[in-house]
Amino acid sequence: MTTRRSLLRGATAGVGAGLLAACSVRSDTTPKPGPSTAQGKVEFWYAGLGTQFVEAYNEMAKSLTAKNPKITVEVLLTEGFPDKVVVAAAAGAPPDSFNIQLIDALSFLPKGVYEPLDAAMKSYRFDPKGLWPGLIEPFNYQGKQLVMWAQVNTTPVLYYNVQLFRQNQLPTPNELARQNKWSWEAAVETAQKLTKQDERYGLWTLTTPQALQPWLWMNGGRGFDSEDKPTRLTMSEPASLAAMQWQADIRNRYRVAPTPRQLTAELMNAQAGFANGKLAMYTEQINTAAVDIAVKGAARFEWDMAPPPAGPKGAFGFIGGQSIGVCNGRKNKDAALDWLFHVVSPDGHKEVVKRQIGVPAYKAMMDTADWKNAPTAPPSLSVAGDMMNKSKPIAKTTTWRTLATNVFNSAITMMNNGDVTAREACAQIDDVGTKTLASS
Repeated sequence: MTTRRSLLRGATAGVGAGLLAACSVRSDTTPKPGPSTAQGKVEFWYAGLGTQFVEAYNEMAKSLTAKNPKITVEVLLTEGFPDKVVVAAAAGAPPDSFNIQLIDALSFLPKGVYEPLDAAMKSYRFDPKGLWPGLIEPFNYQGKQLVMWAQVNTTPVLYYNVQLFRQNQLPTPNELARQNKWSWEAAVETAQKLTKQDERYGLWTLTTPQALQPWLWMNGGRGFDSEDKPTRLTMSEPASLAAMQWQADIRNRYRVAPTPRQLTAELMNAQAGFANGKLAMYTEQINTAAVDIAVKGAARFEWDMAPPPAGPKGAFGFIGGQSIGVCNGRKNKDAALDWLFHVVSPDGHKEVVKRQIGVPAYKAMMDTADWKNAPTAPPSLSVAGDMMNKSKPIAKTTTWRTLATNVFNSAITMMNNGDVTAREACAQIDDVGTKTLASS
């Protein structure tokens, strides 16, 4: 049996009238249901989240405690996660609720794990109008809403070492972006000036399968023949191939980014590499708190956030983040639903905002003082909102995790190492990926 370590036990409450009103940013006109009568313990599983996330859930639990002490929530760090959820569900003993990242949540949609949320959305008066566009649709499967967002993100955004730009008398990415000059070409030129052999790389880009999609869009390409109902992969189409070639070139032609084979202990994690001065720029998702903590714990330099360099069609991102669902058929379903709708409400999202662990799902919350004046906020925090406005969901397929594990990852690694050409990598992804889609 897999060992599970309880990180916190907080009593949580049924969602009372005041909290339910907060489920919509237009709460002044939203009908208020009566207090919840739910009770019992909610077992909530997660894995791979940092201390800031755990603290956020702890505070959410505390804020609910004051409303209804009849519900308790046990937040558990769970080994073998998230596959363990499916195994536990098959054995009749899943958690009441759990939190996983986007592509895993998509892969779970057809497995019968999730409790449909449509009726609960009505009874909880949940109003999606205040959410960022594109948040509800990815988790709607066969006409049923199965999952909600616990925390939202956009990828890529760029983090850069302000001091290095000053020392080298270079215009910053934000300065170039304001002049419409922050392009792929400008990024390579800048990275070349900031790269020092055996000491520092000028640029690193996240190349997970989902993180690559916006780079394709920036060049007018696409990863699939359809975003809504994909039937084949299209990485070899000219615009998509050119975007992949650029990723290969910054590593093997311009040598401004490390190849996977060149990653060392200091560079294995891009955030750590940035914090210890081994990377001048890198692209990732939005988590300004984690960047700030890492930098303060290492080299202690001034840093900022910028949009990614724009391709011919502009700069784009994809919507990602952490999802939350309720397991199907649980005895404590009502209590678990109270927990879920608290987490996804503006009241719960205050904890995301204060810690800046991603982006609040509610667009209006980015205008609050808690968001703008958070201690970990970089000078150019407005980039987060700008990029959310330029972001969209990745292709709607439940095979993302399979595609990543069996198709994309090995081909991308070989391409970035220079072991195969971008054309060969894309051809392999298209071939095996299309067969995978057909068999799903």
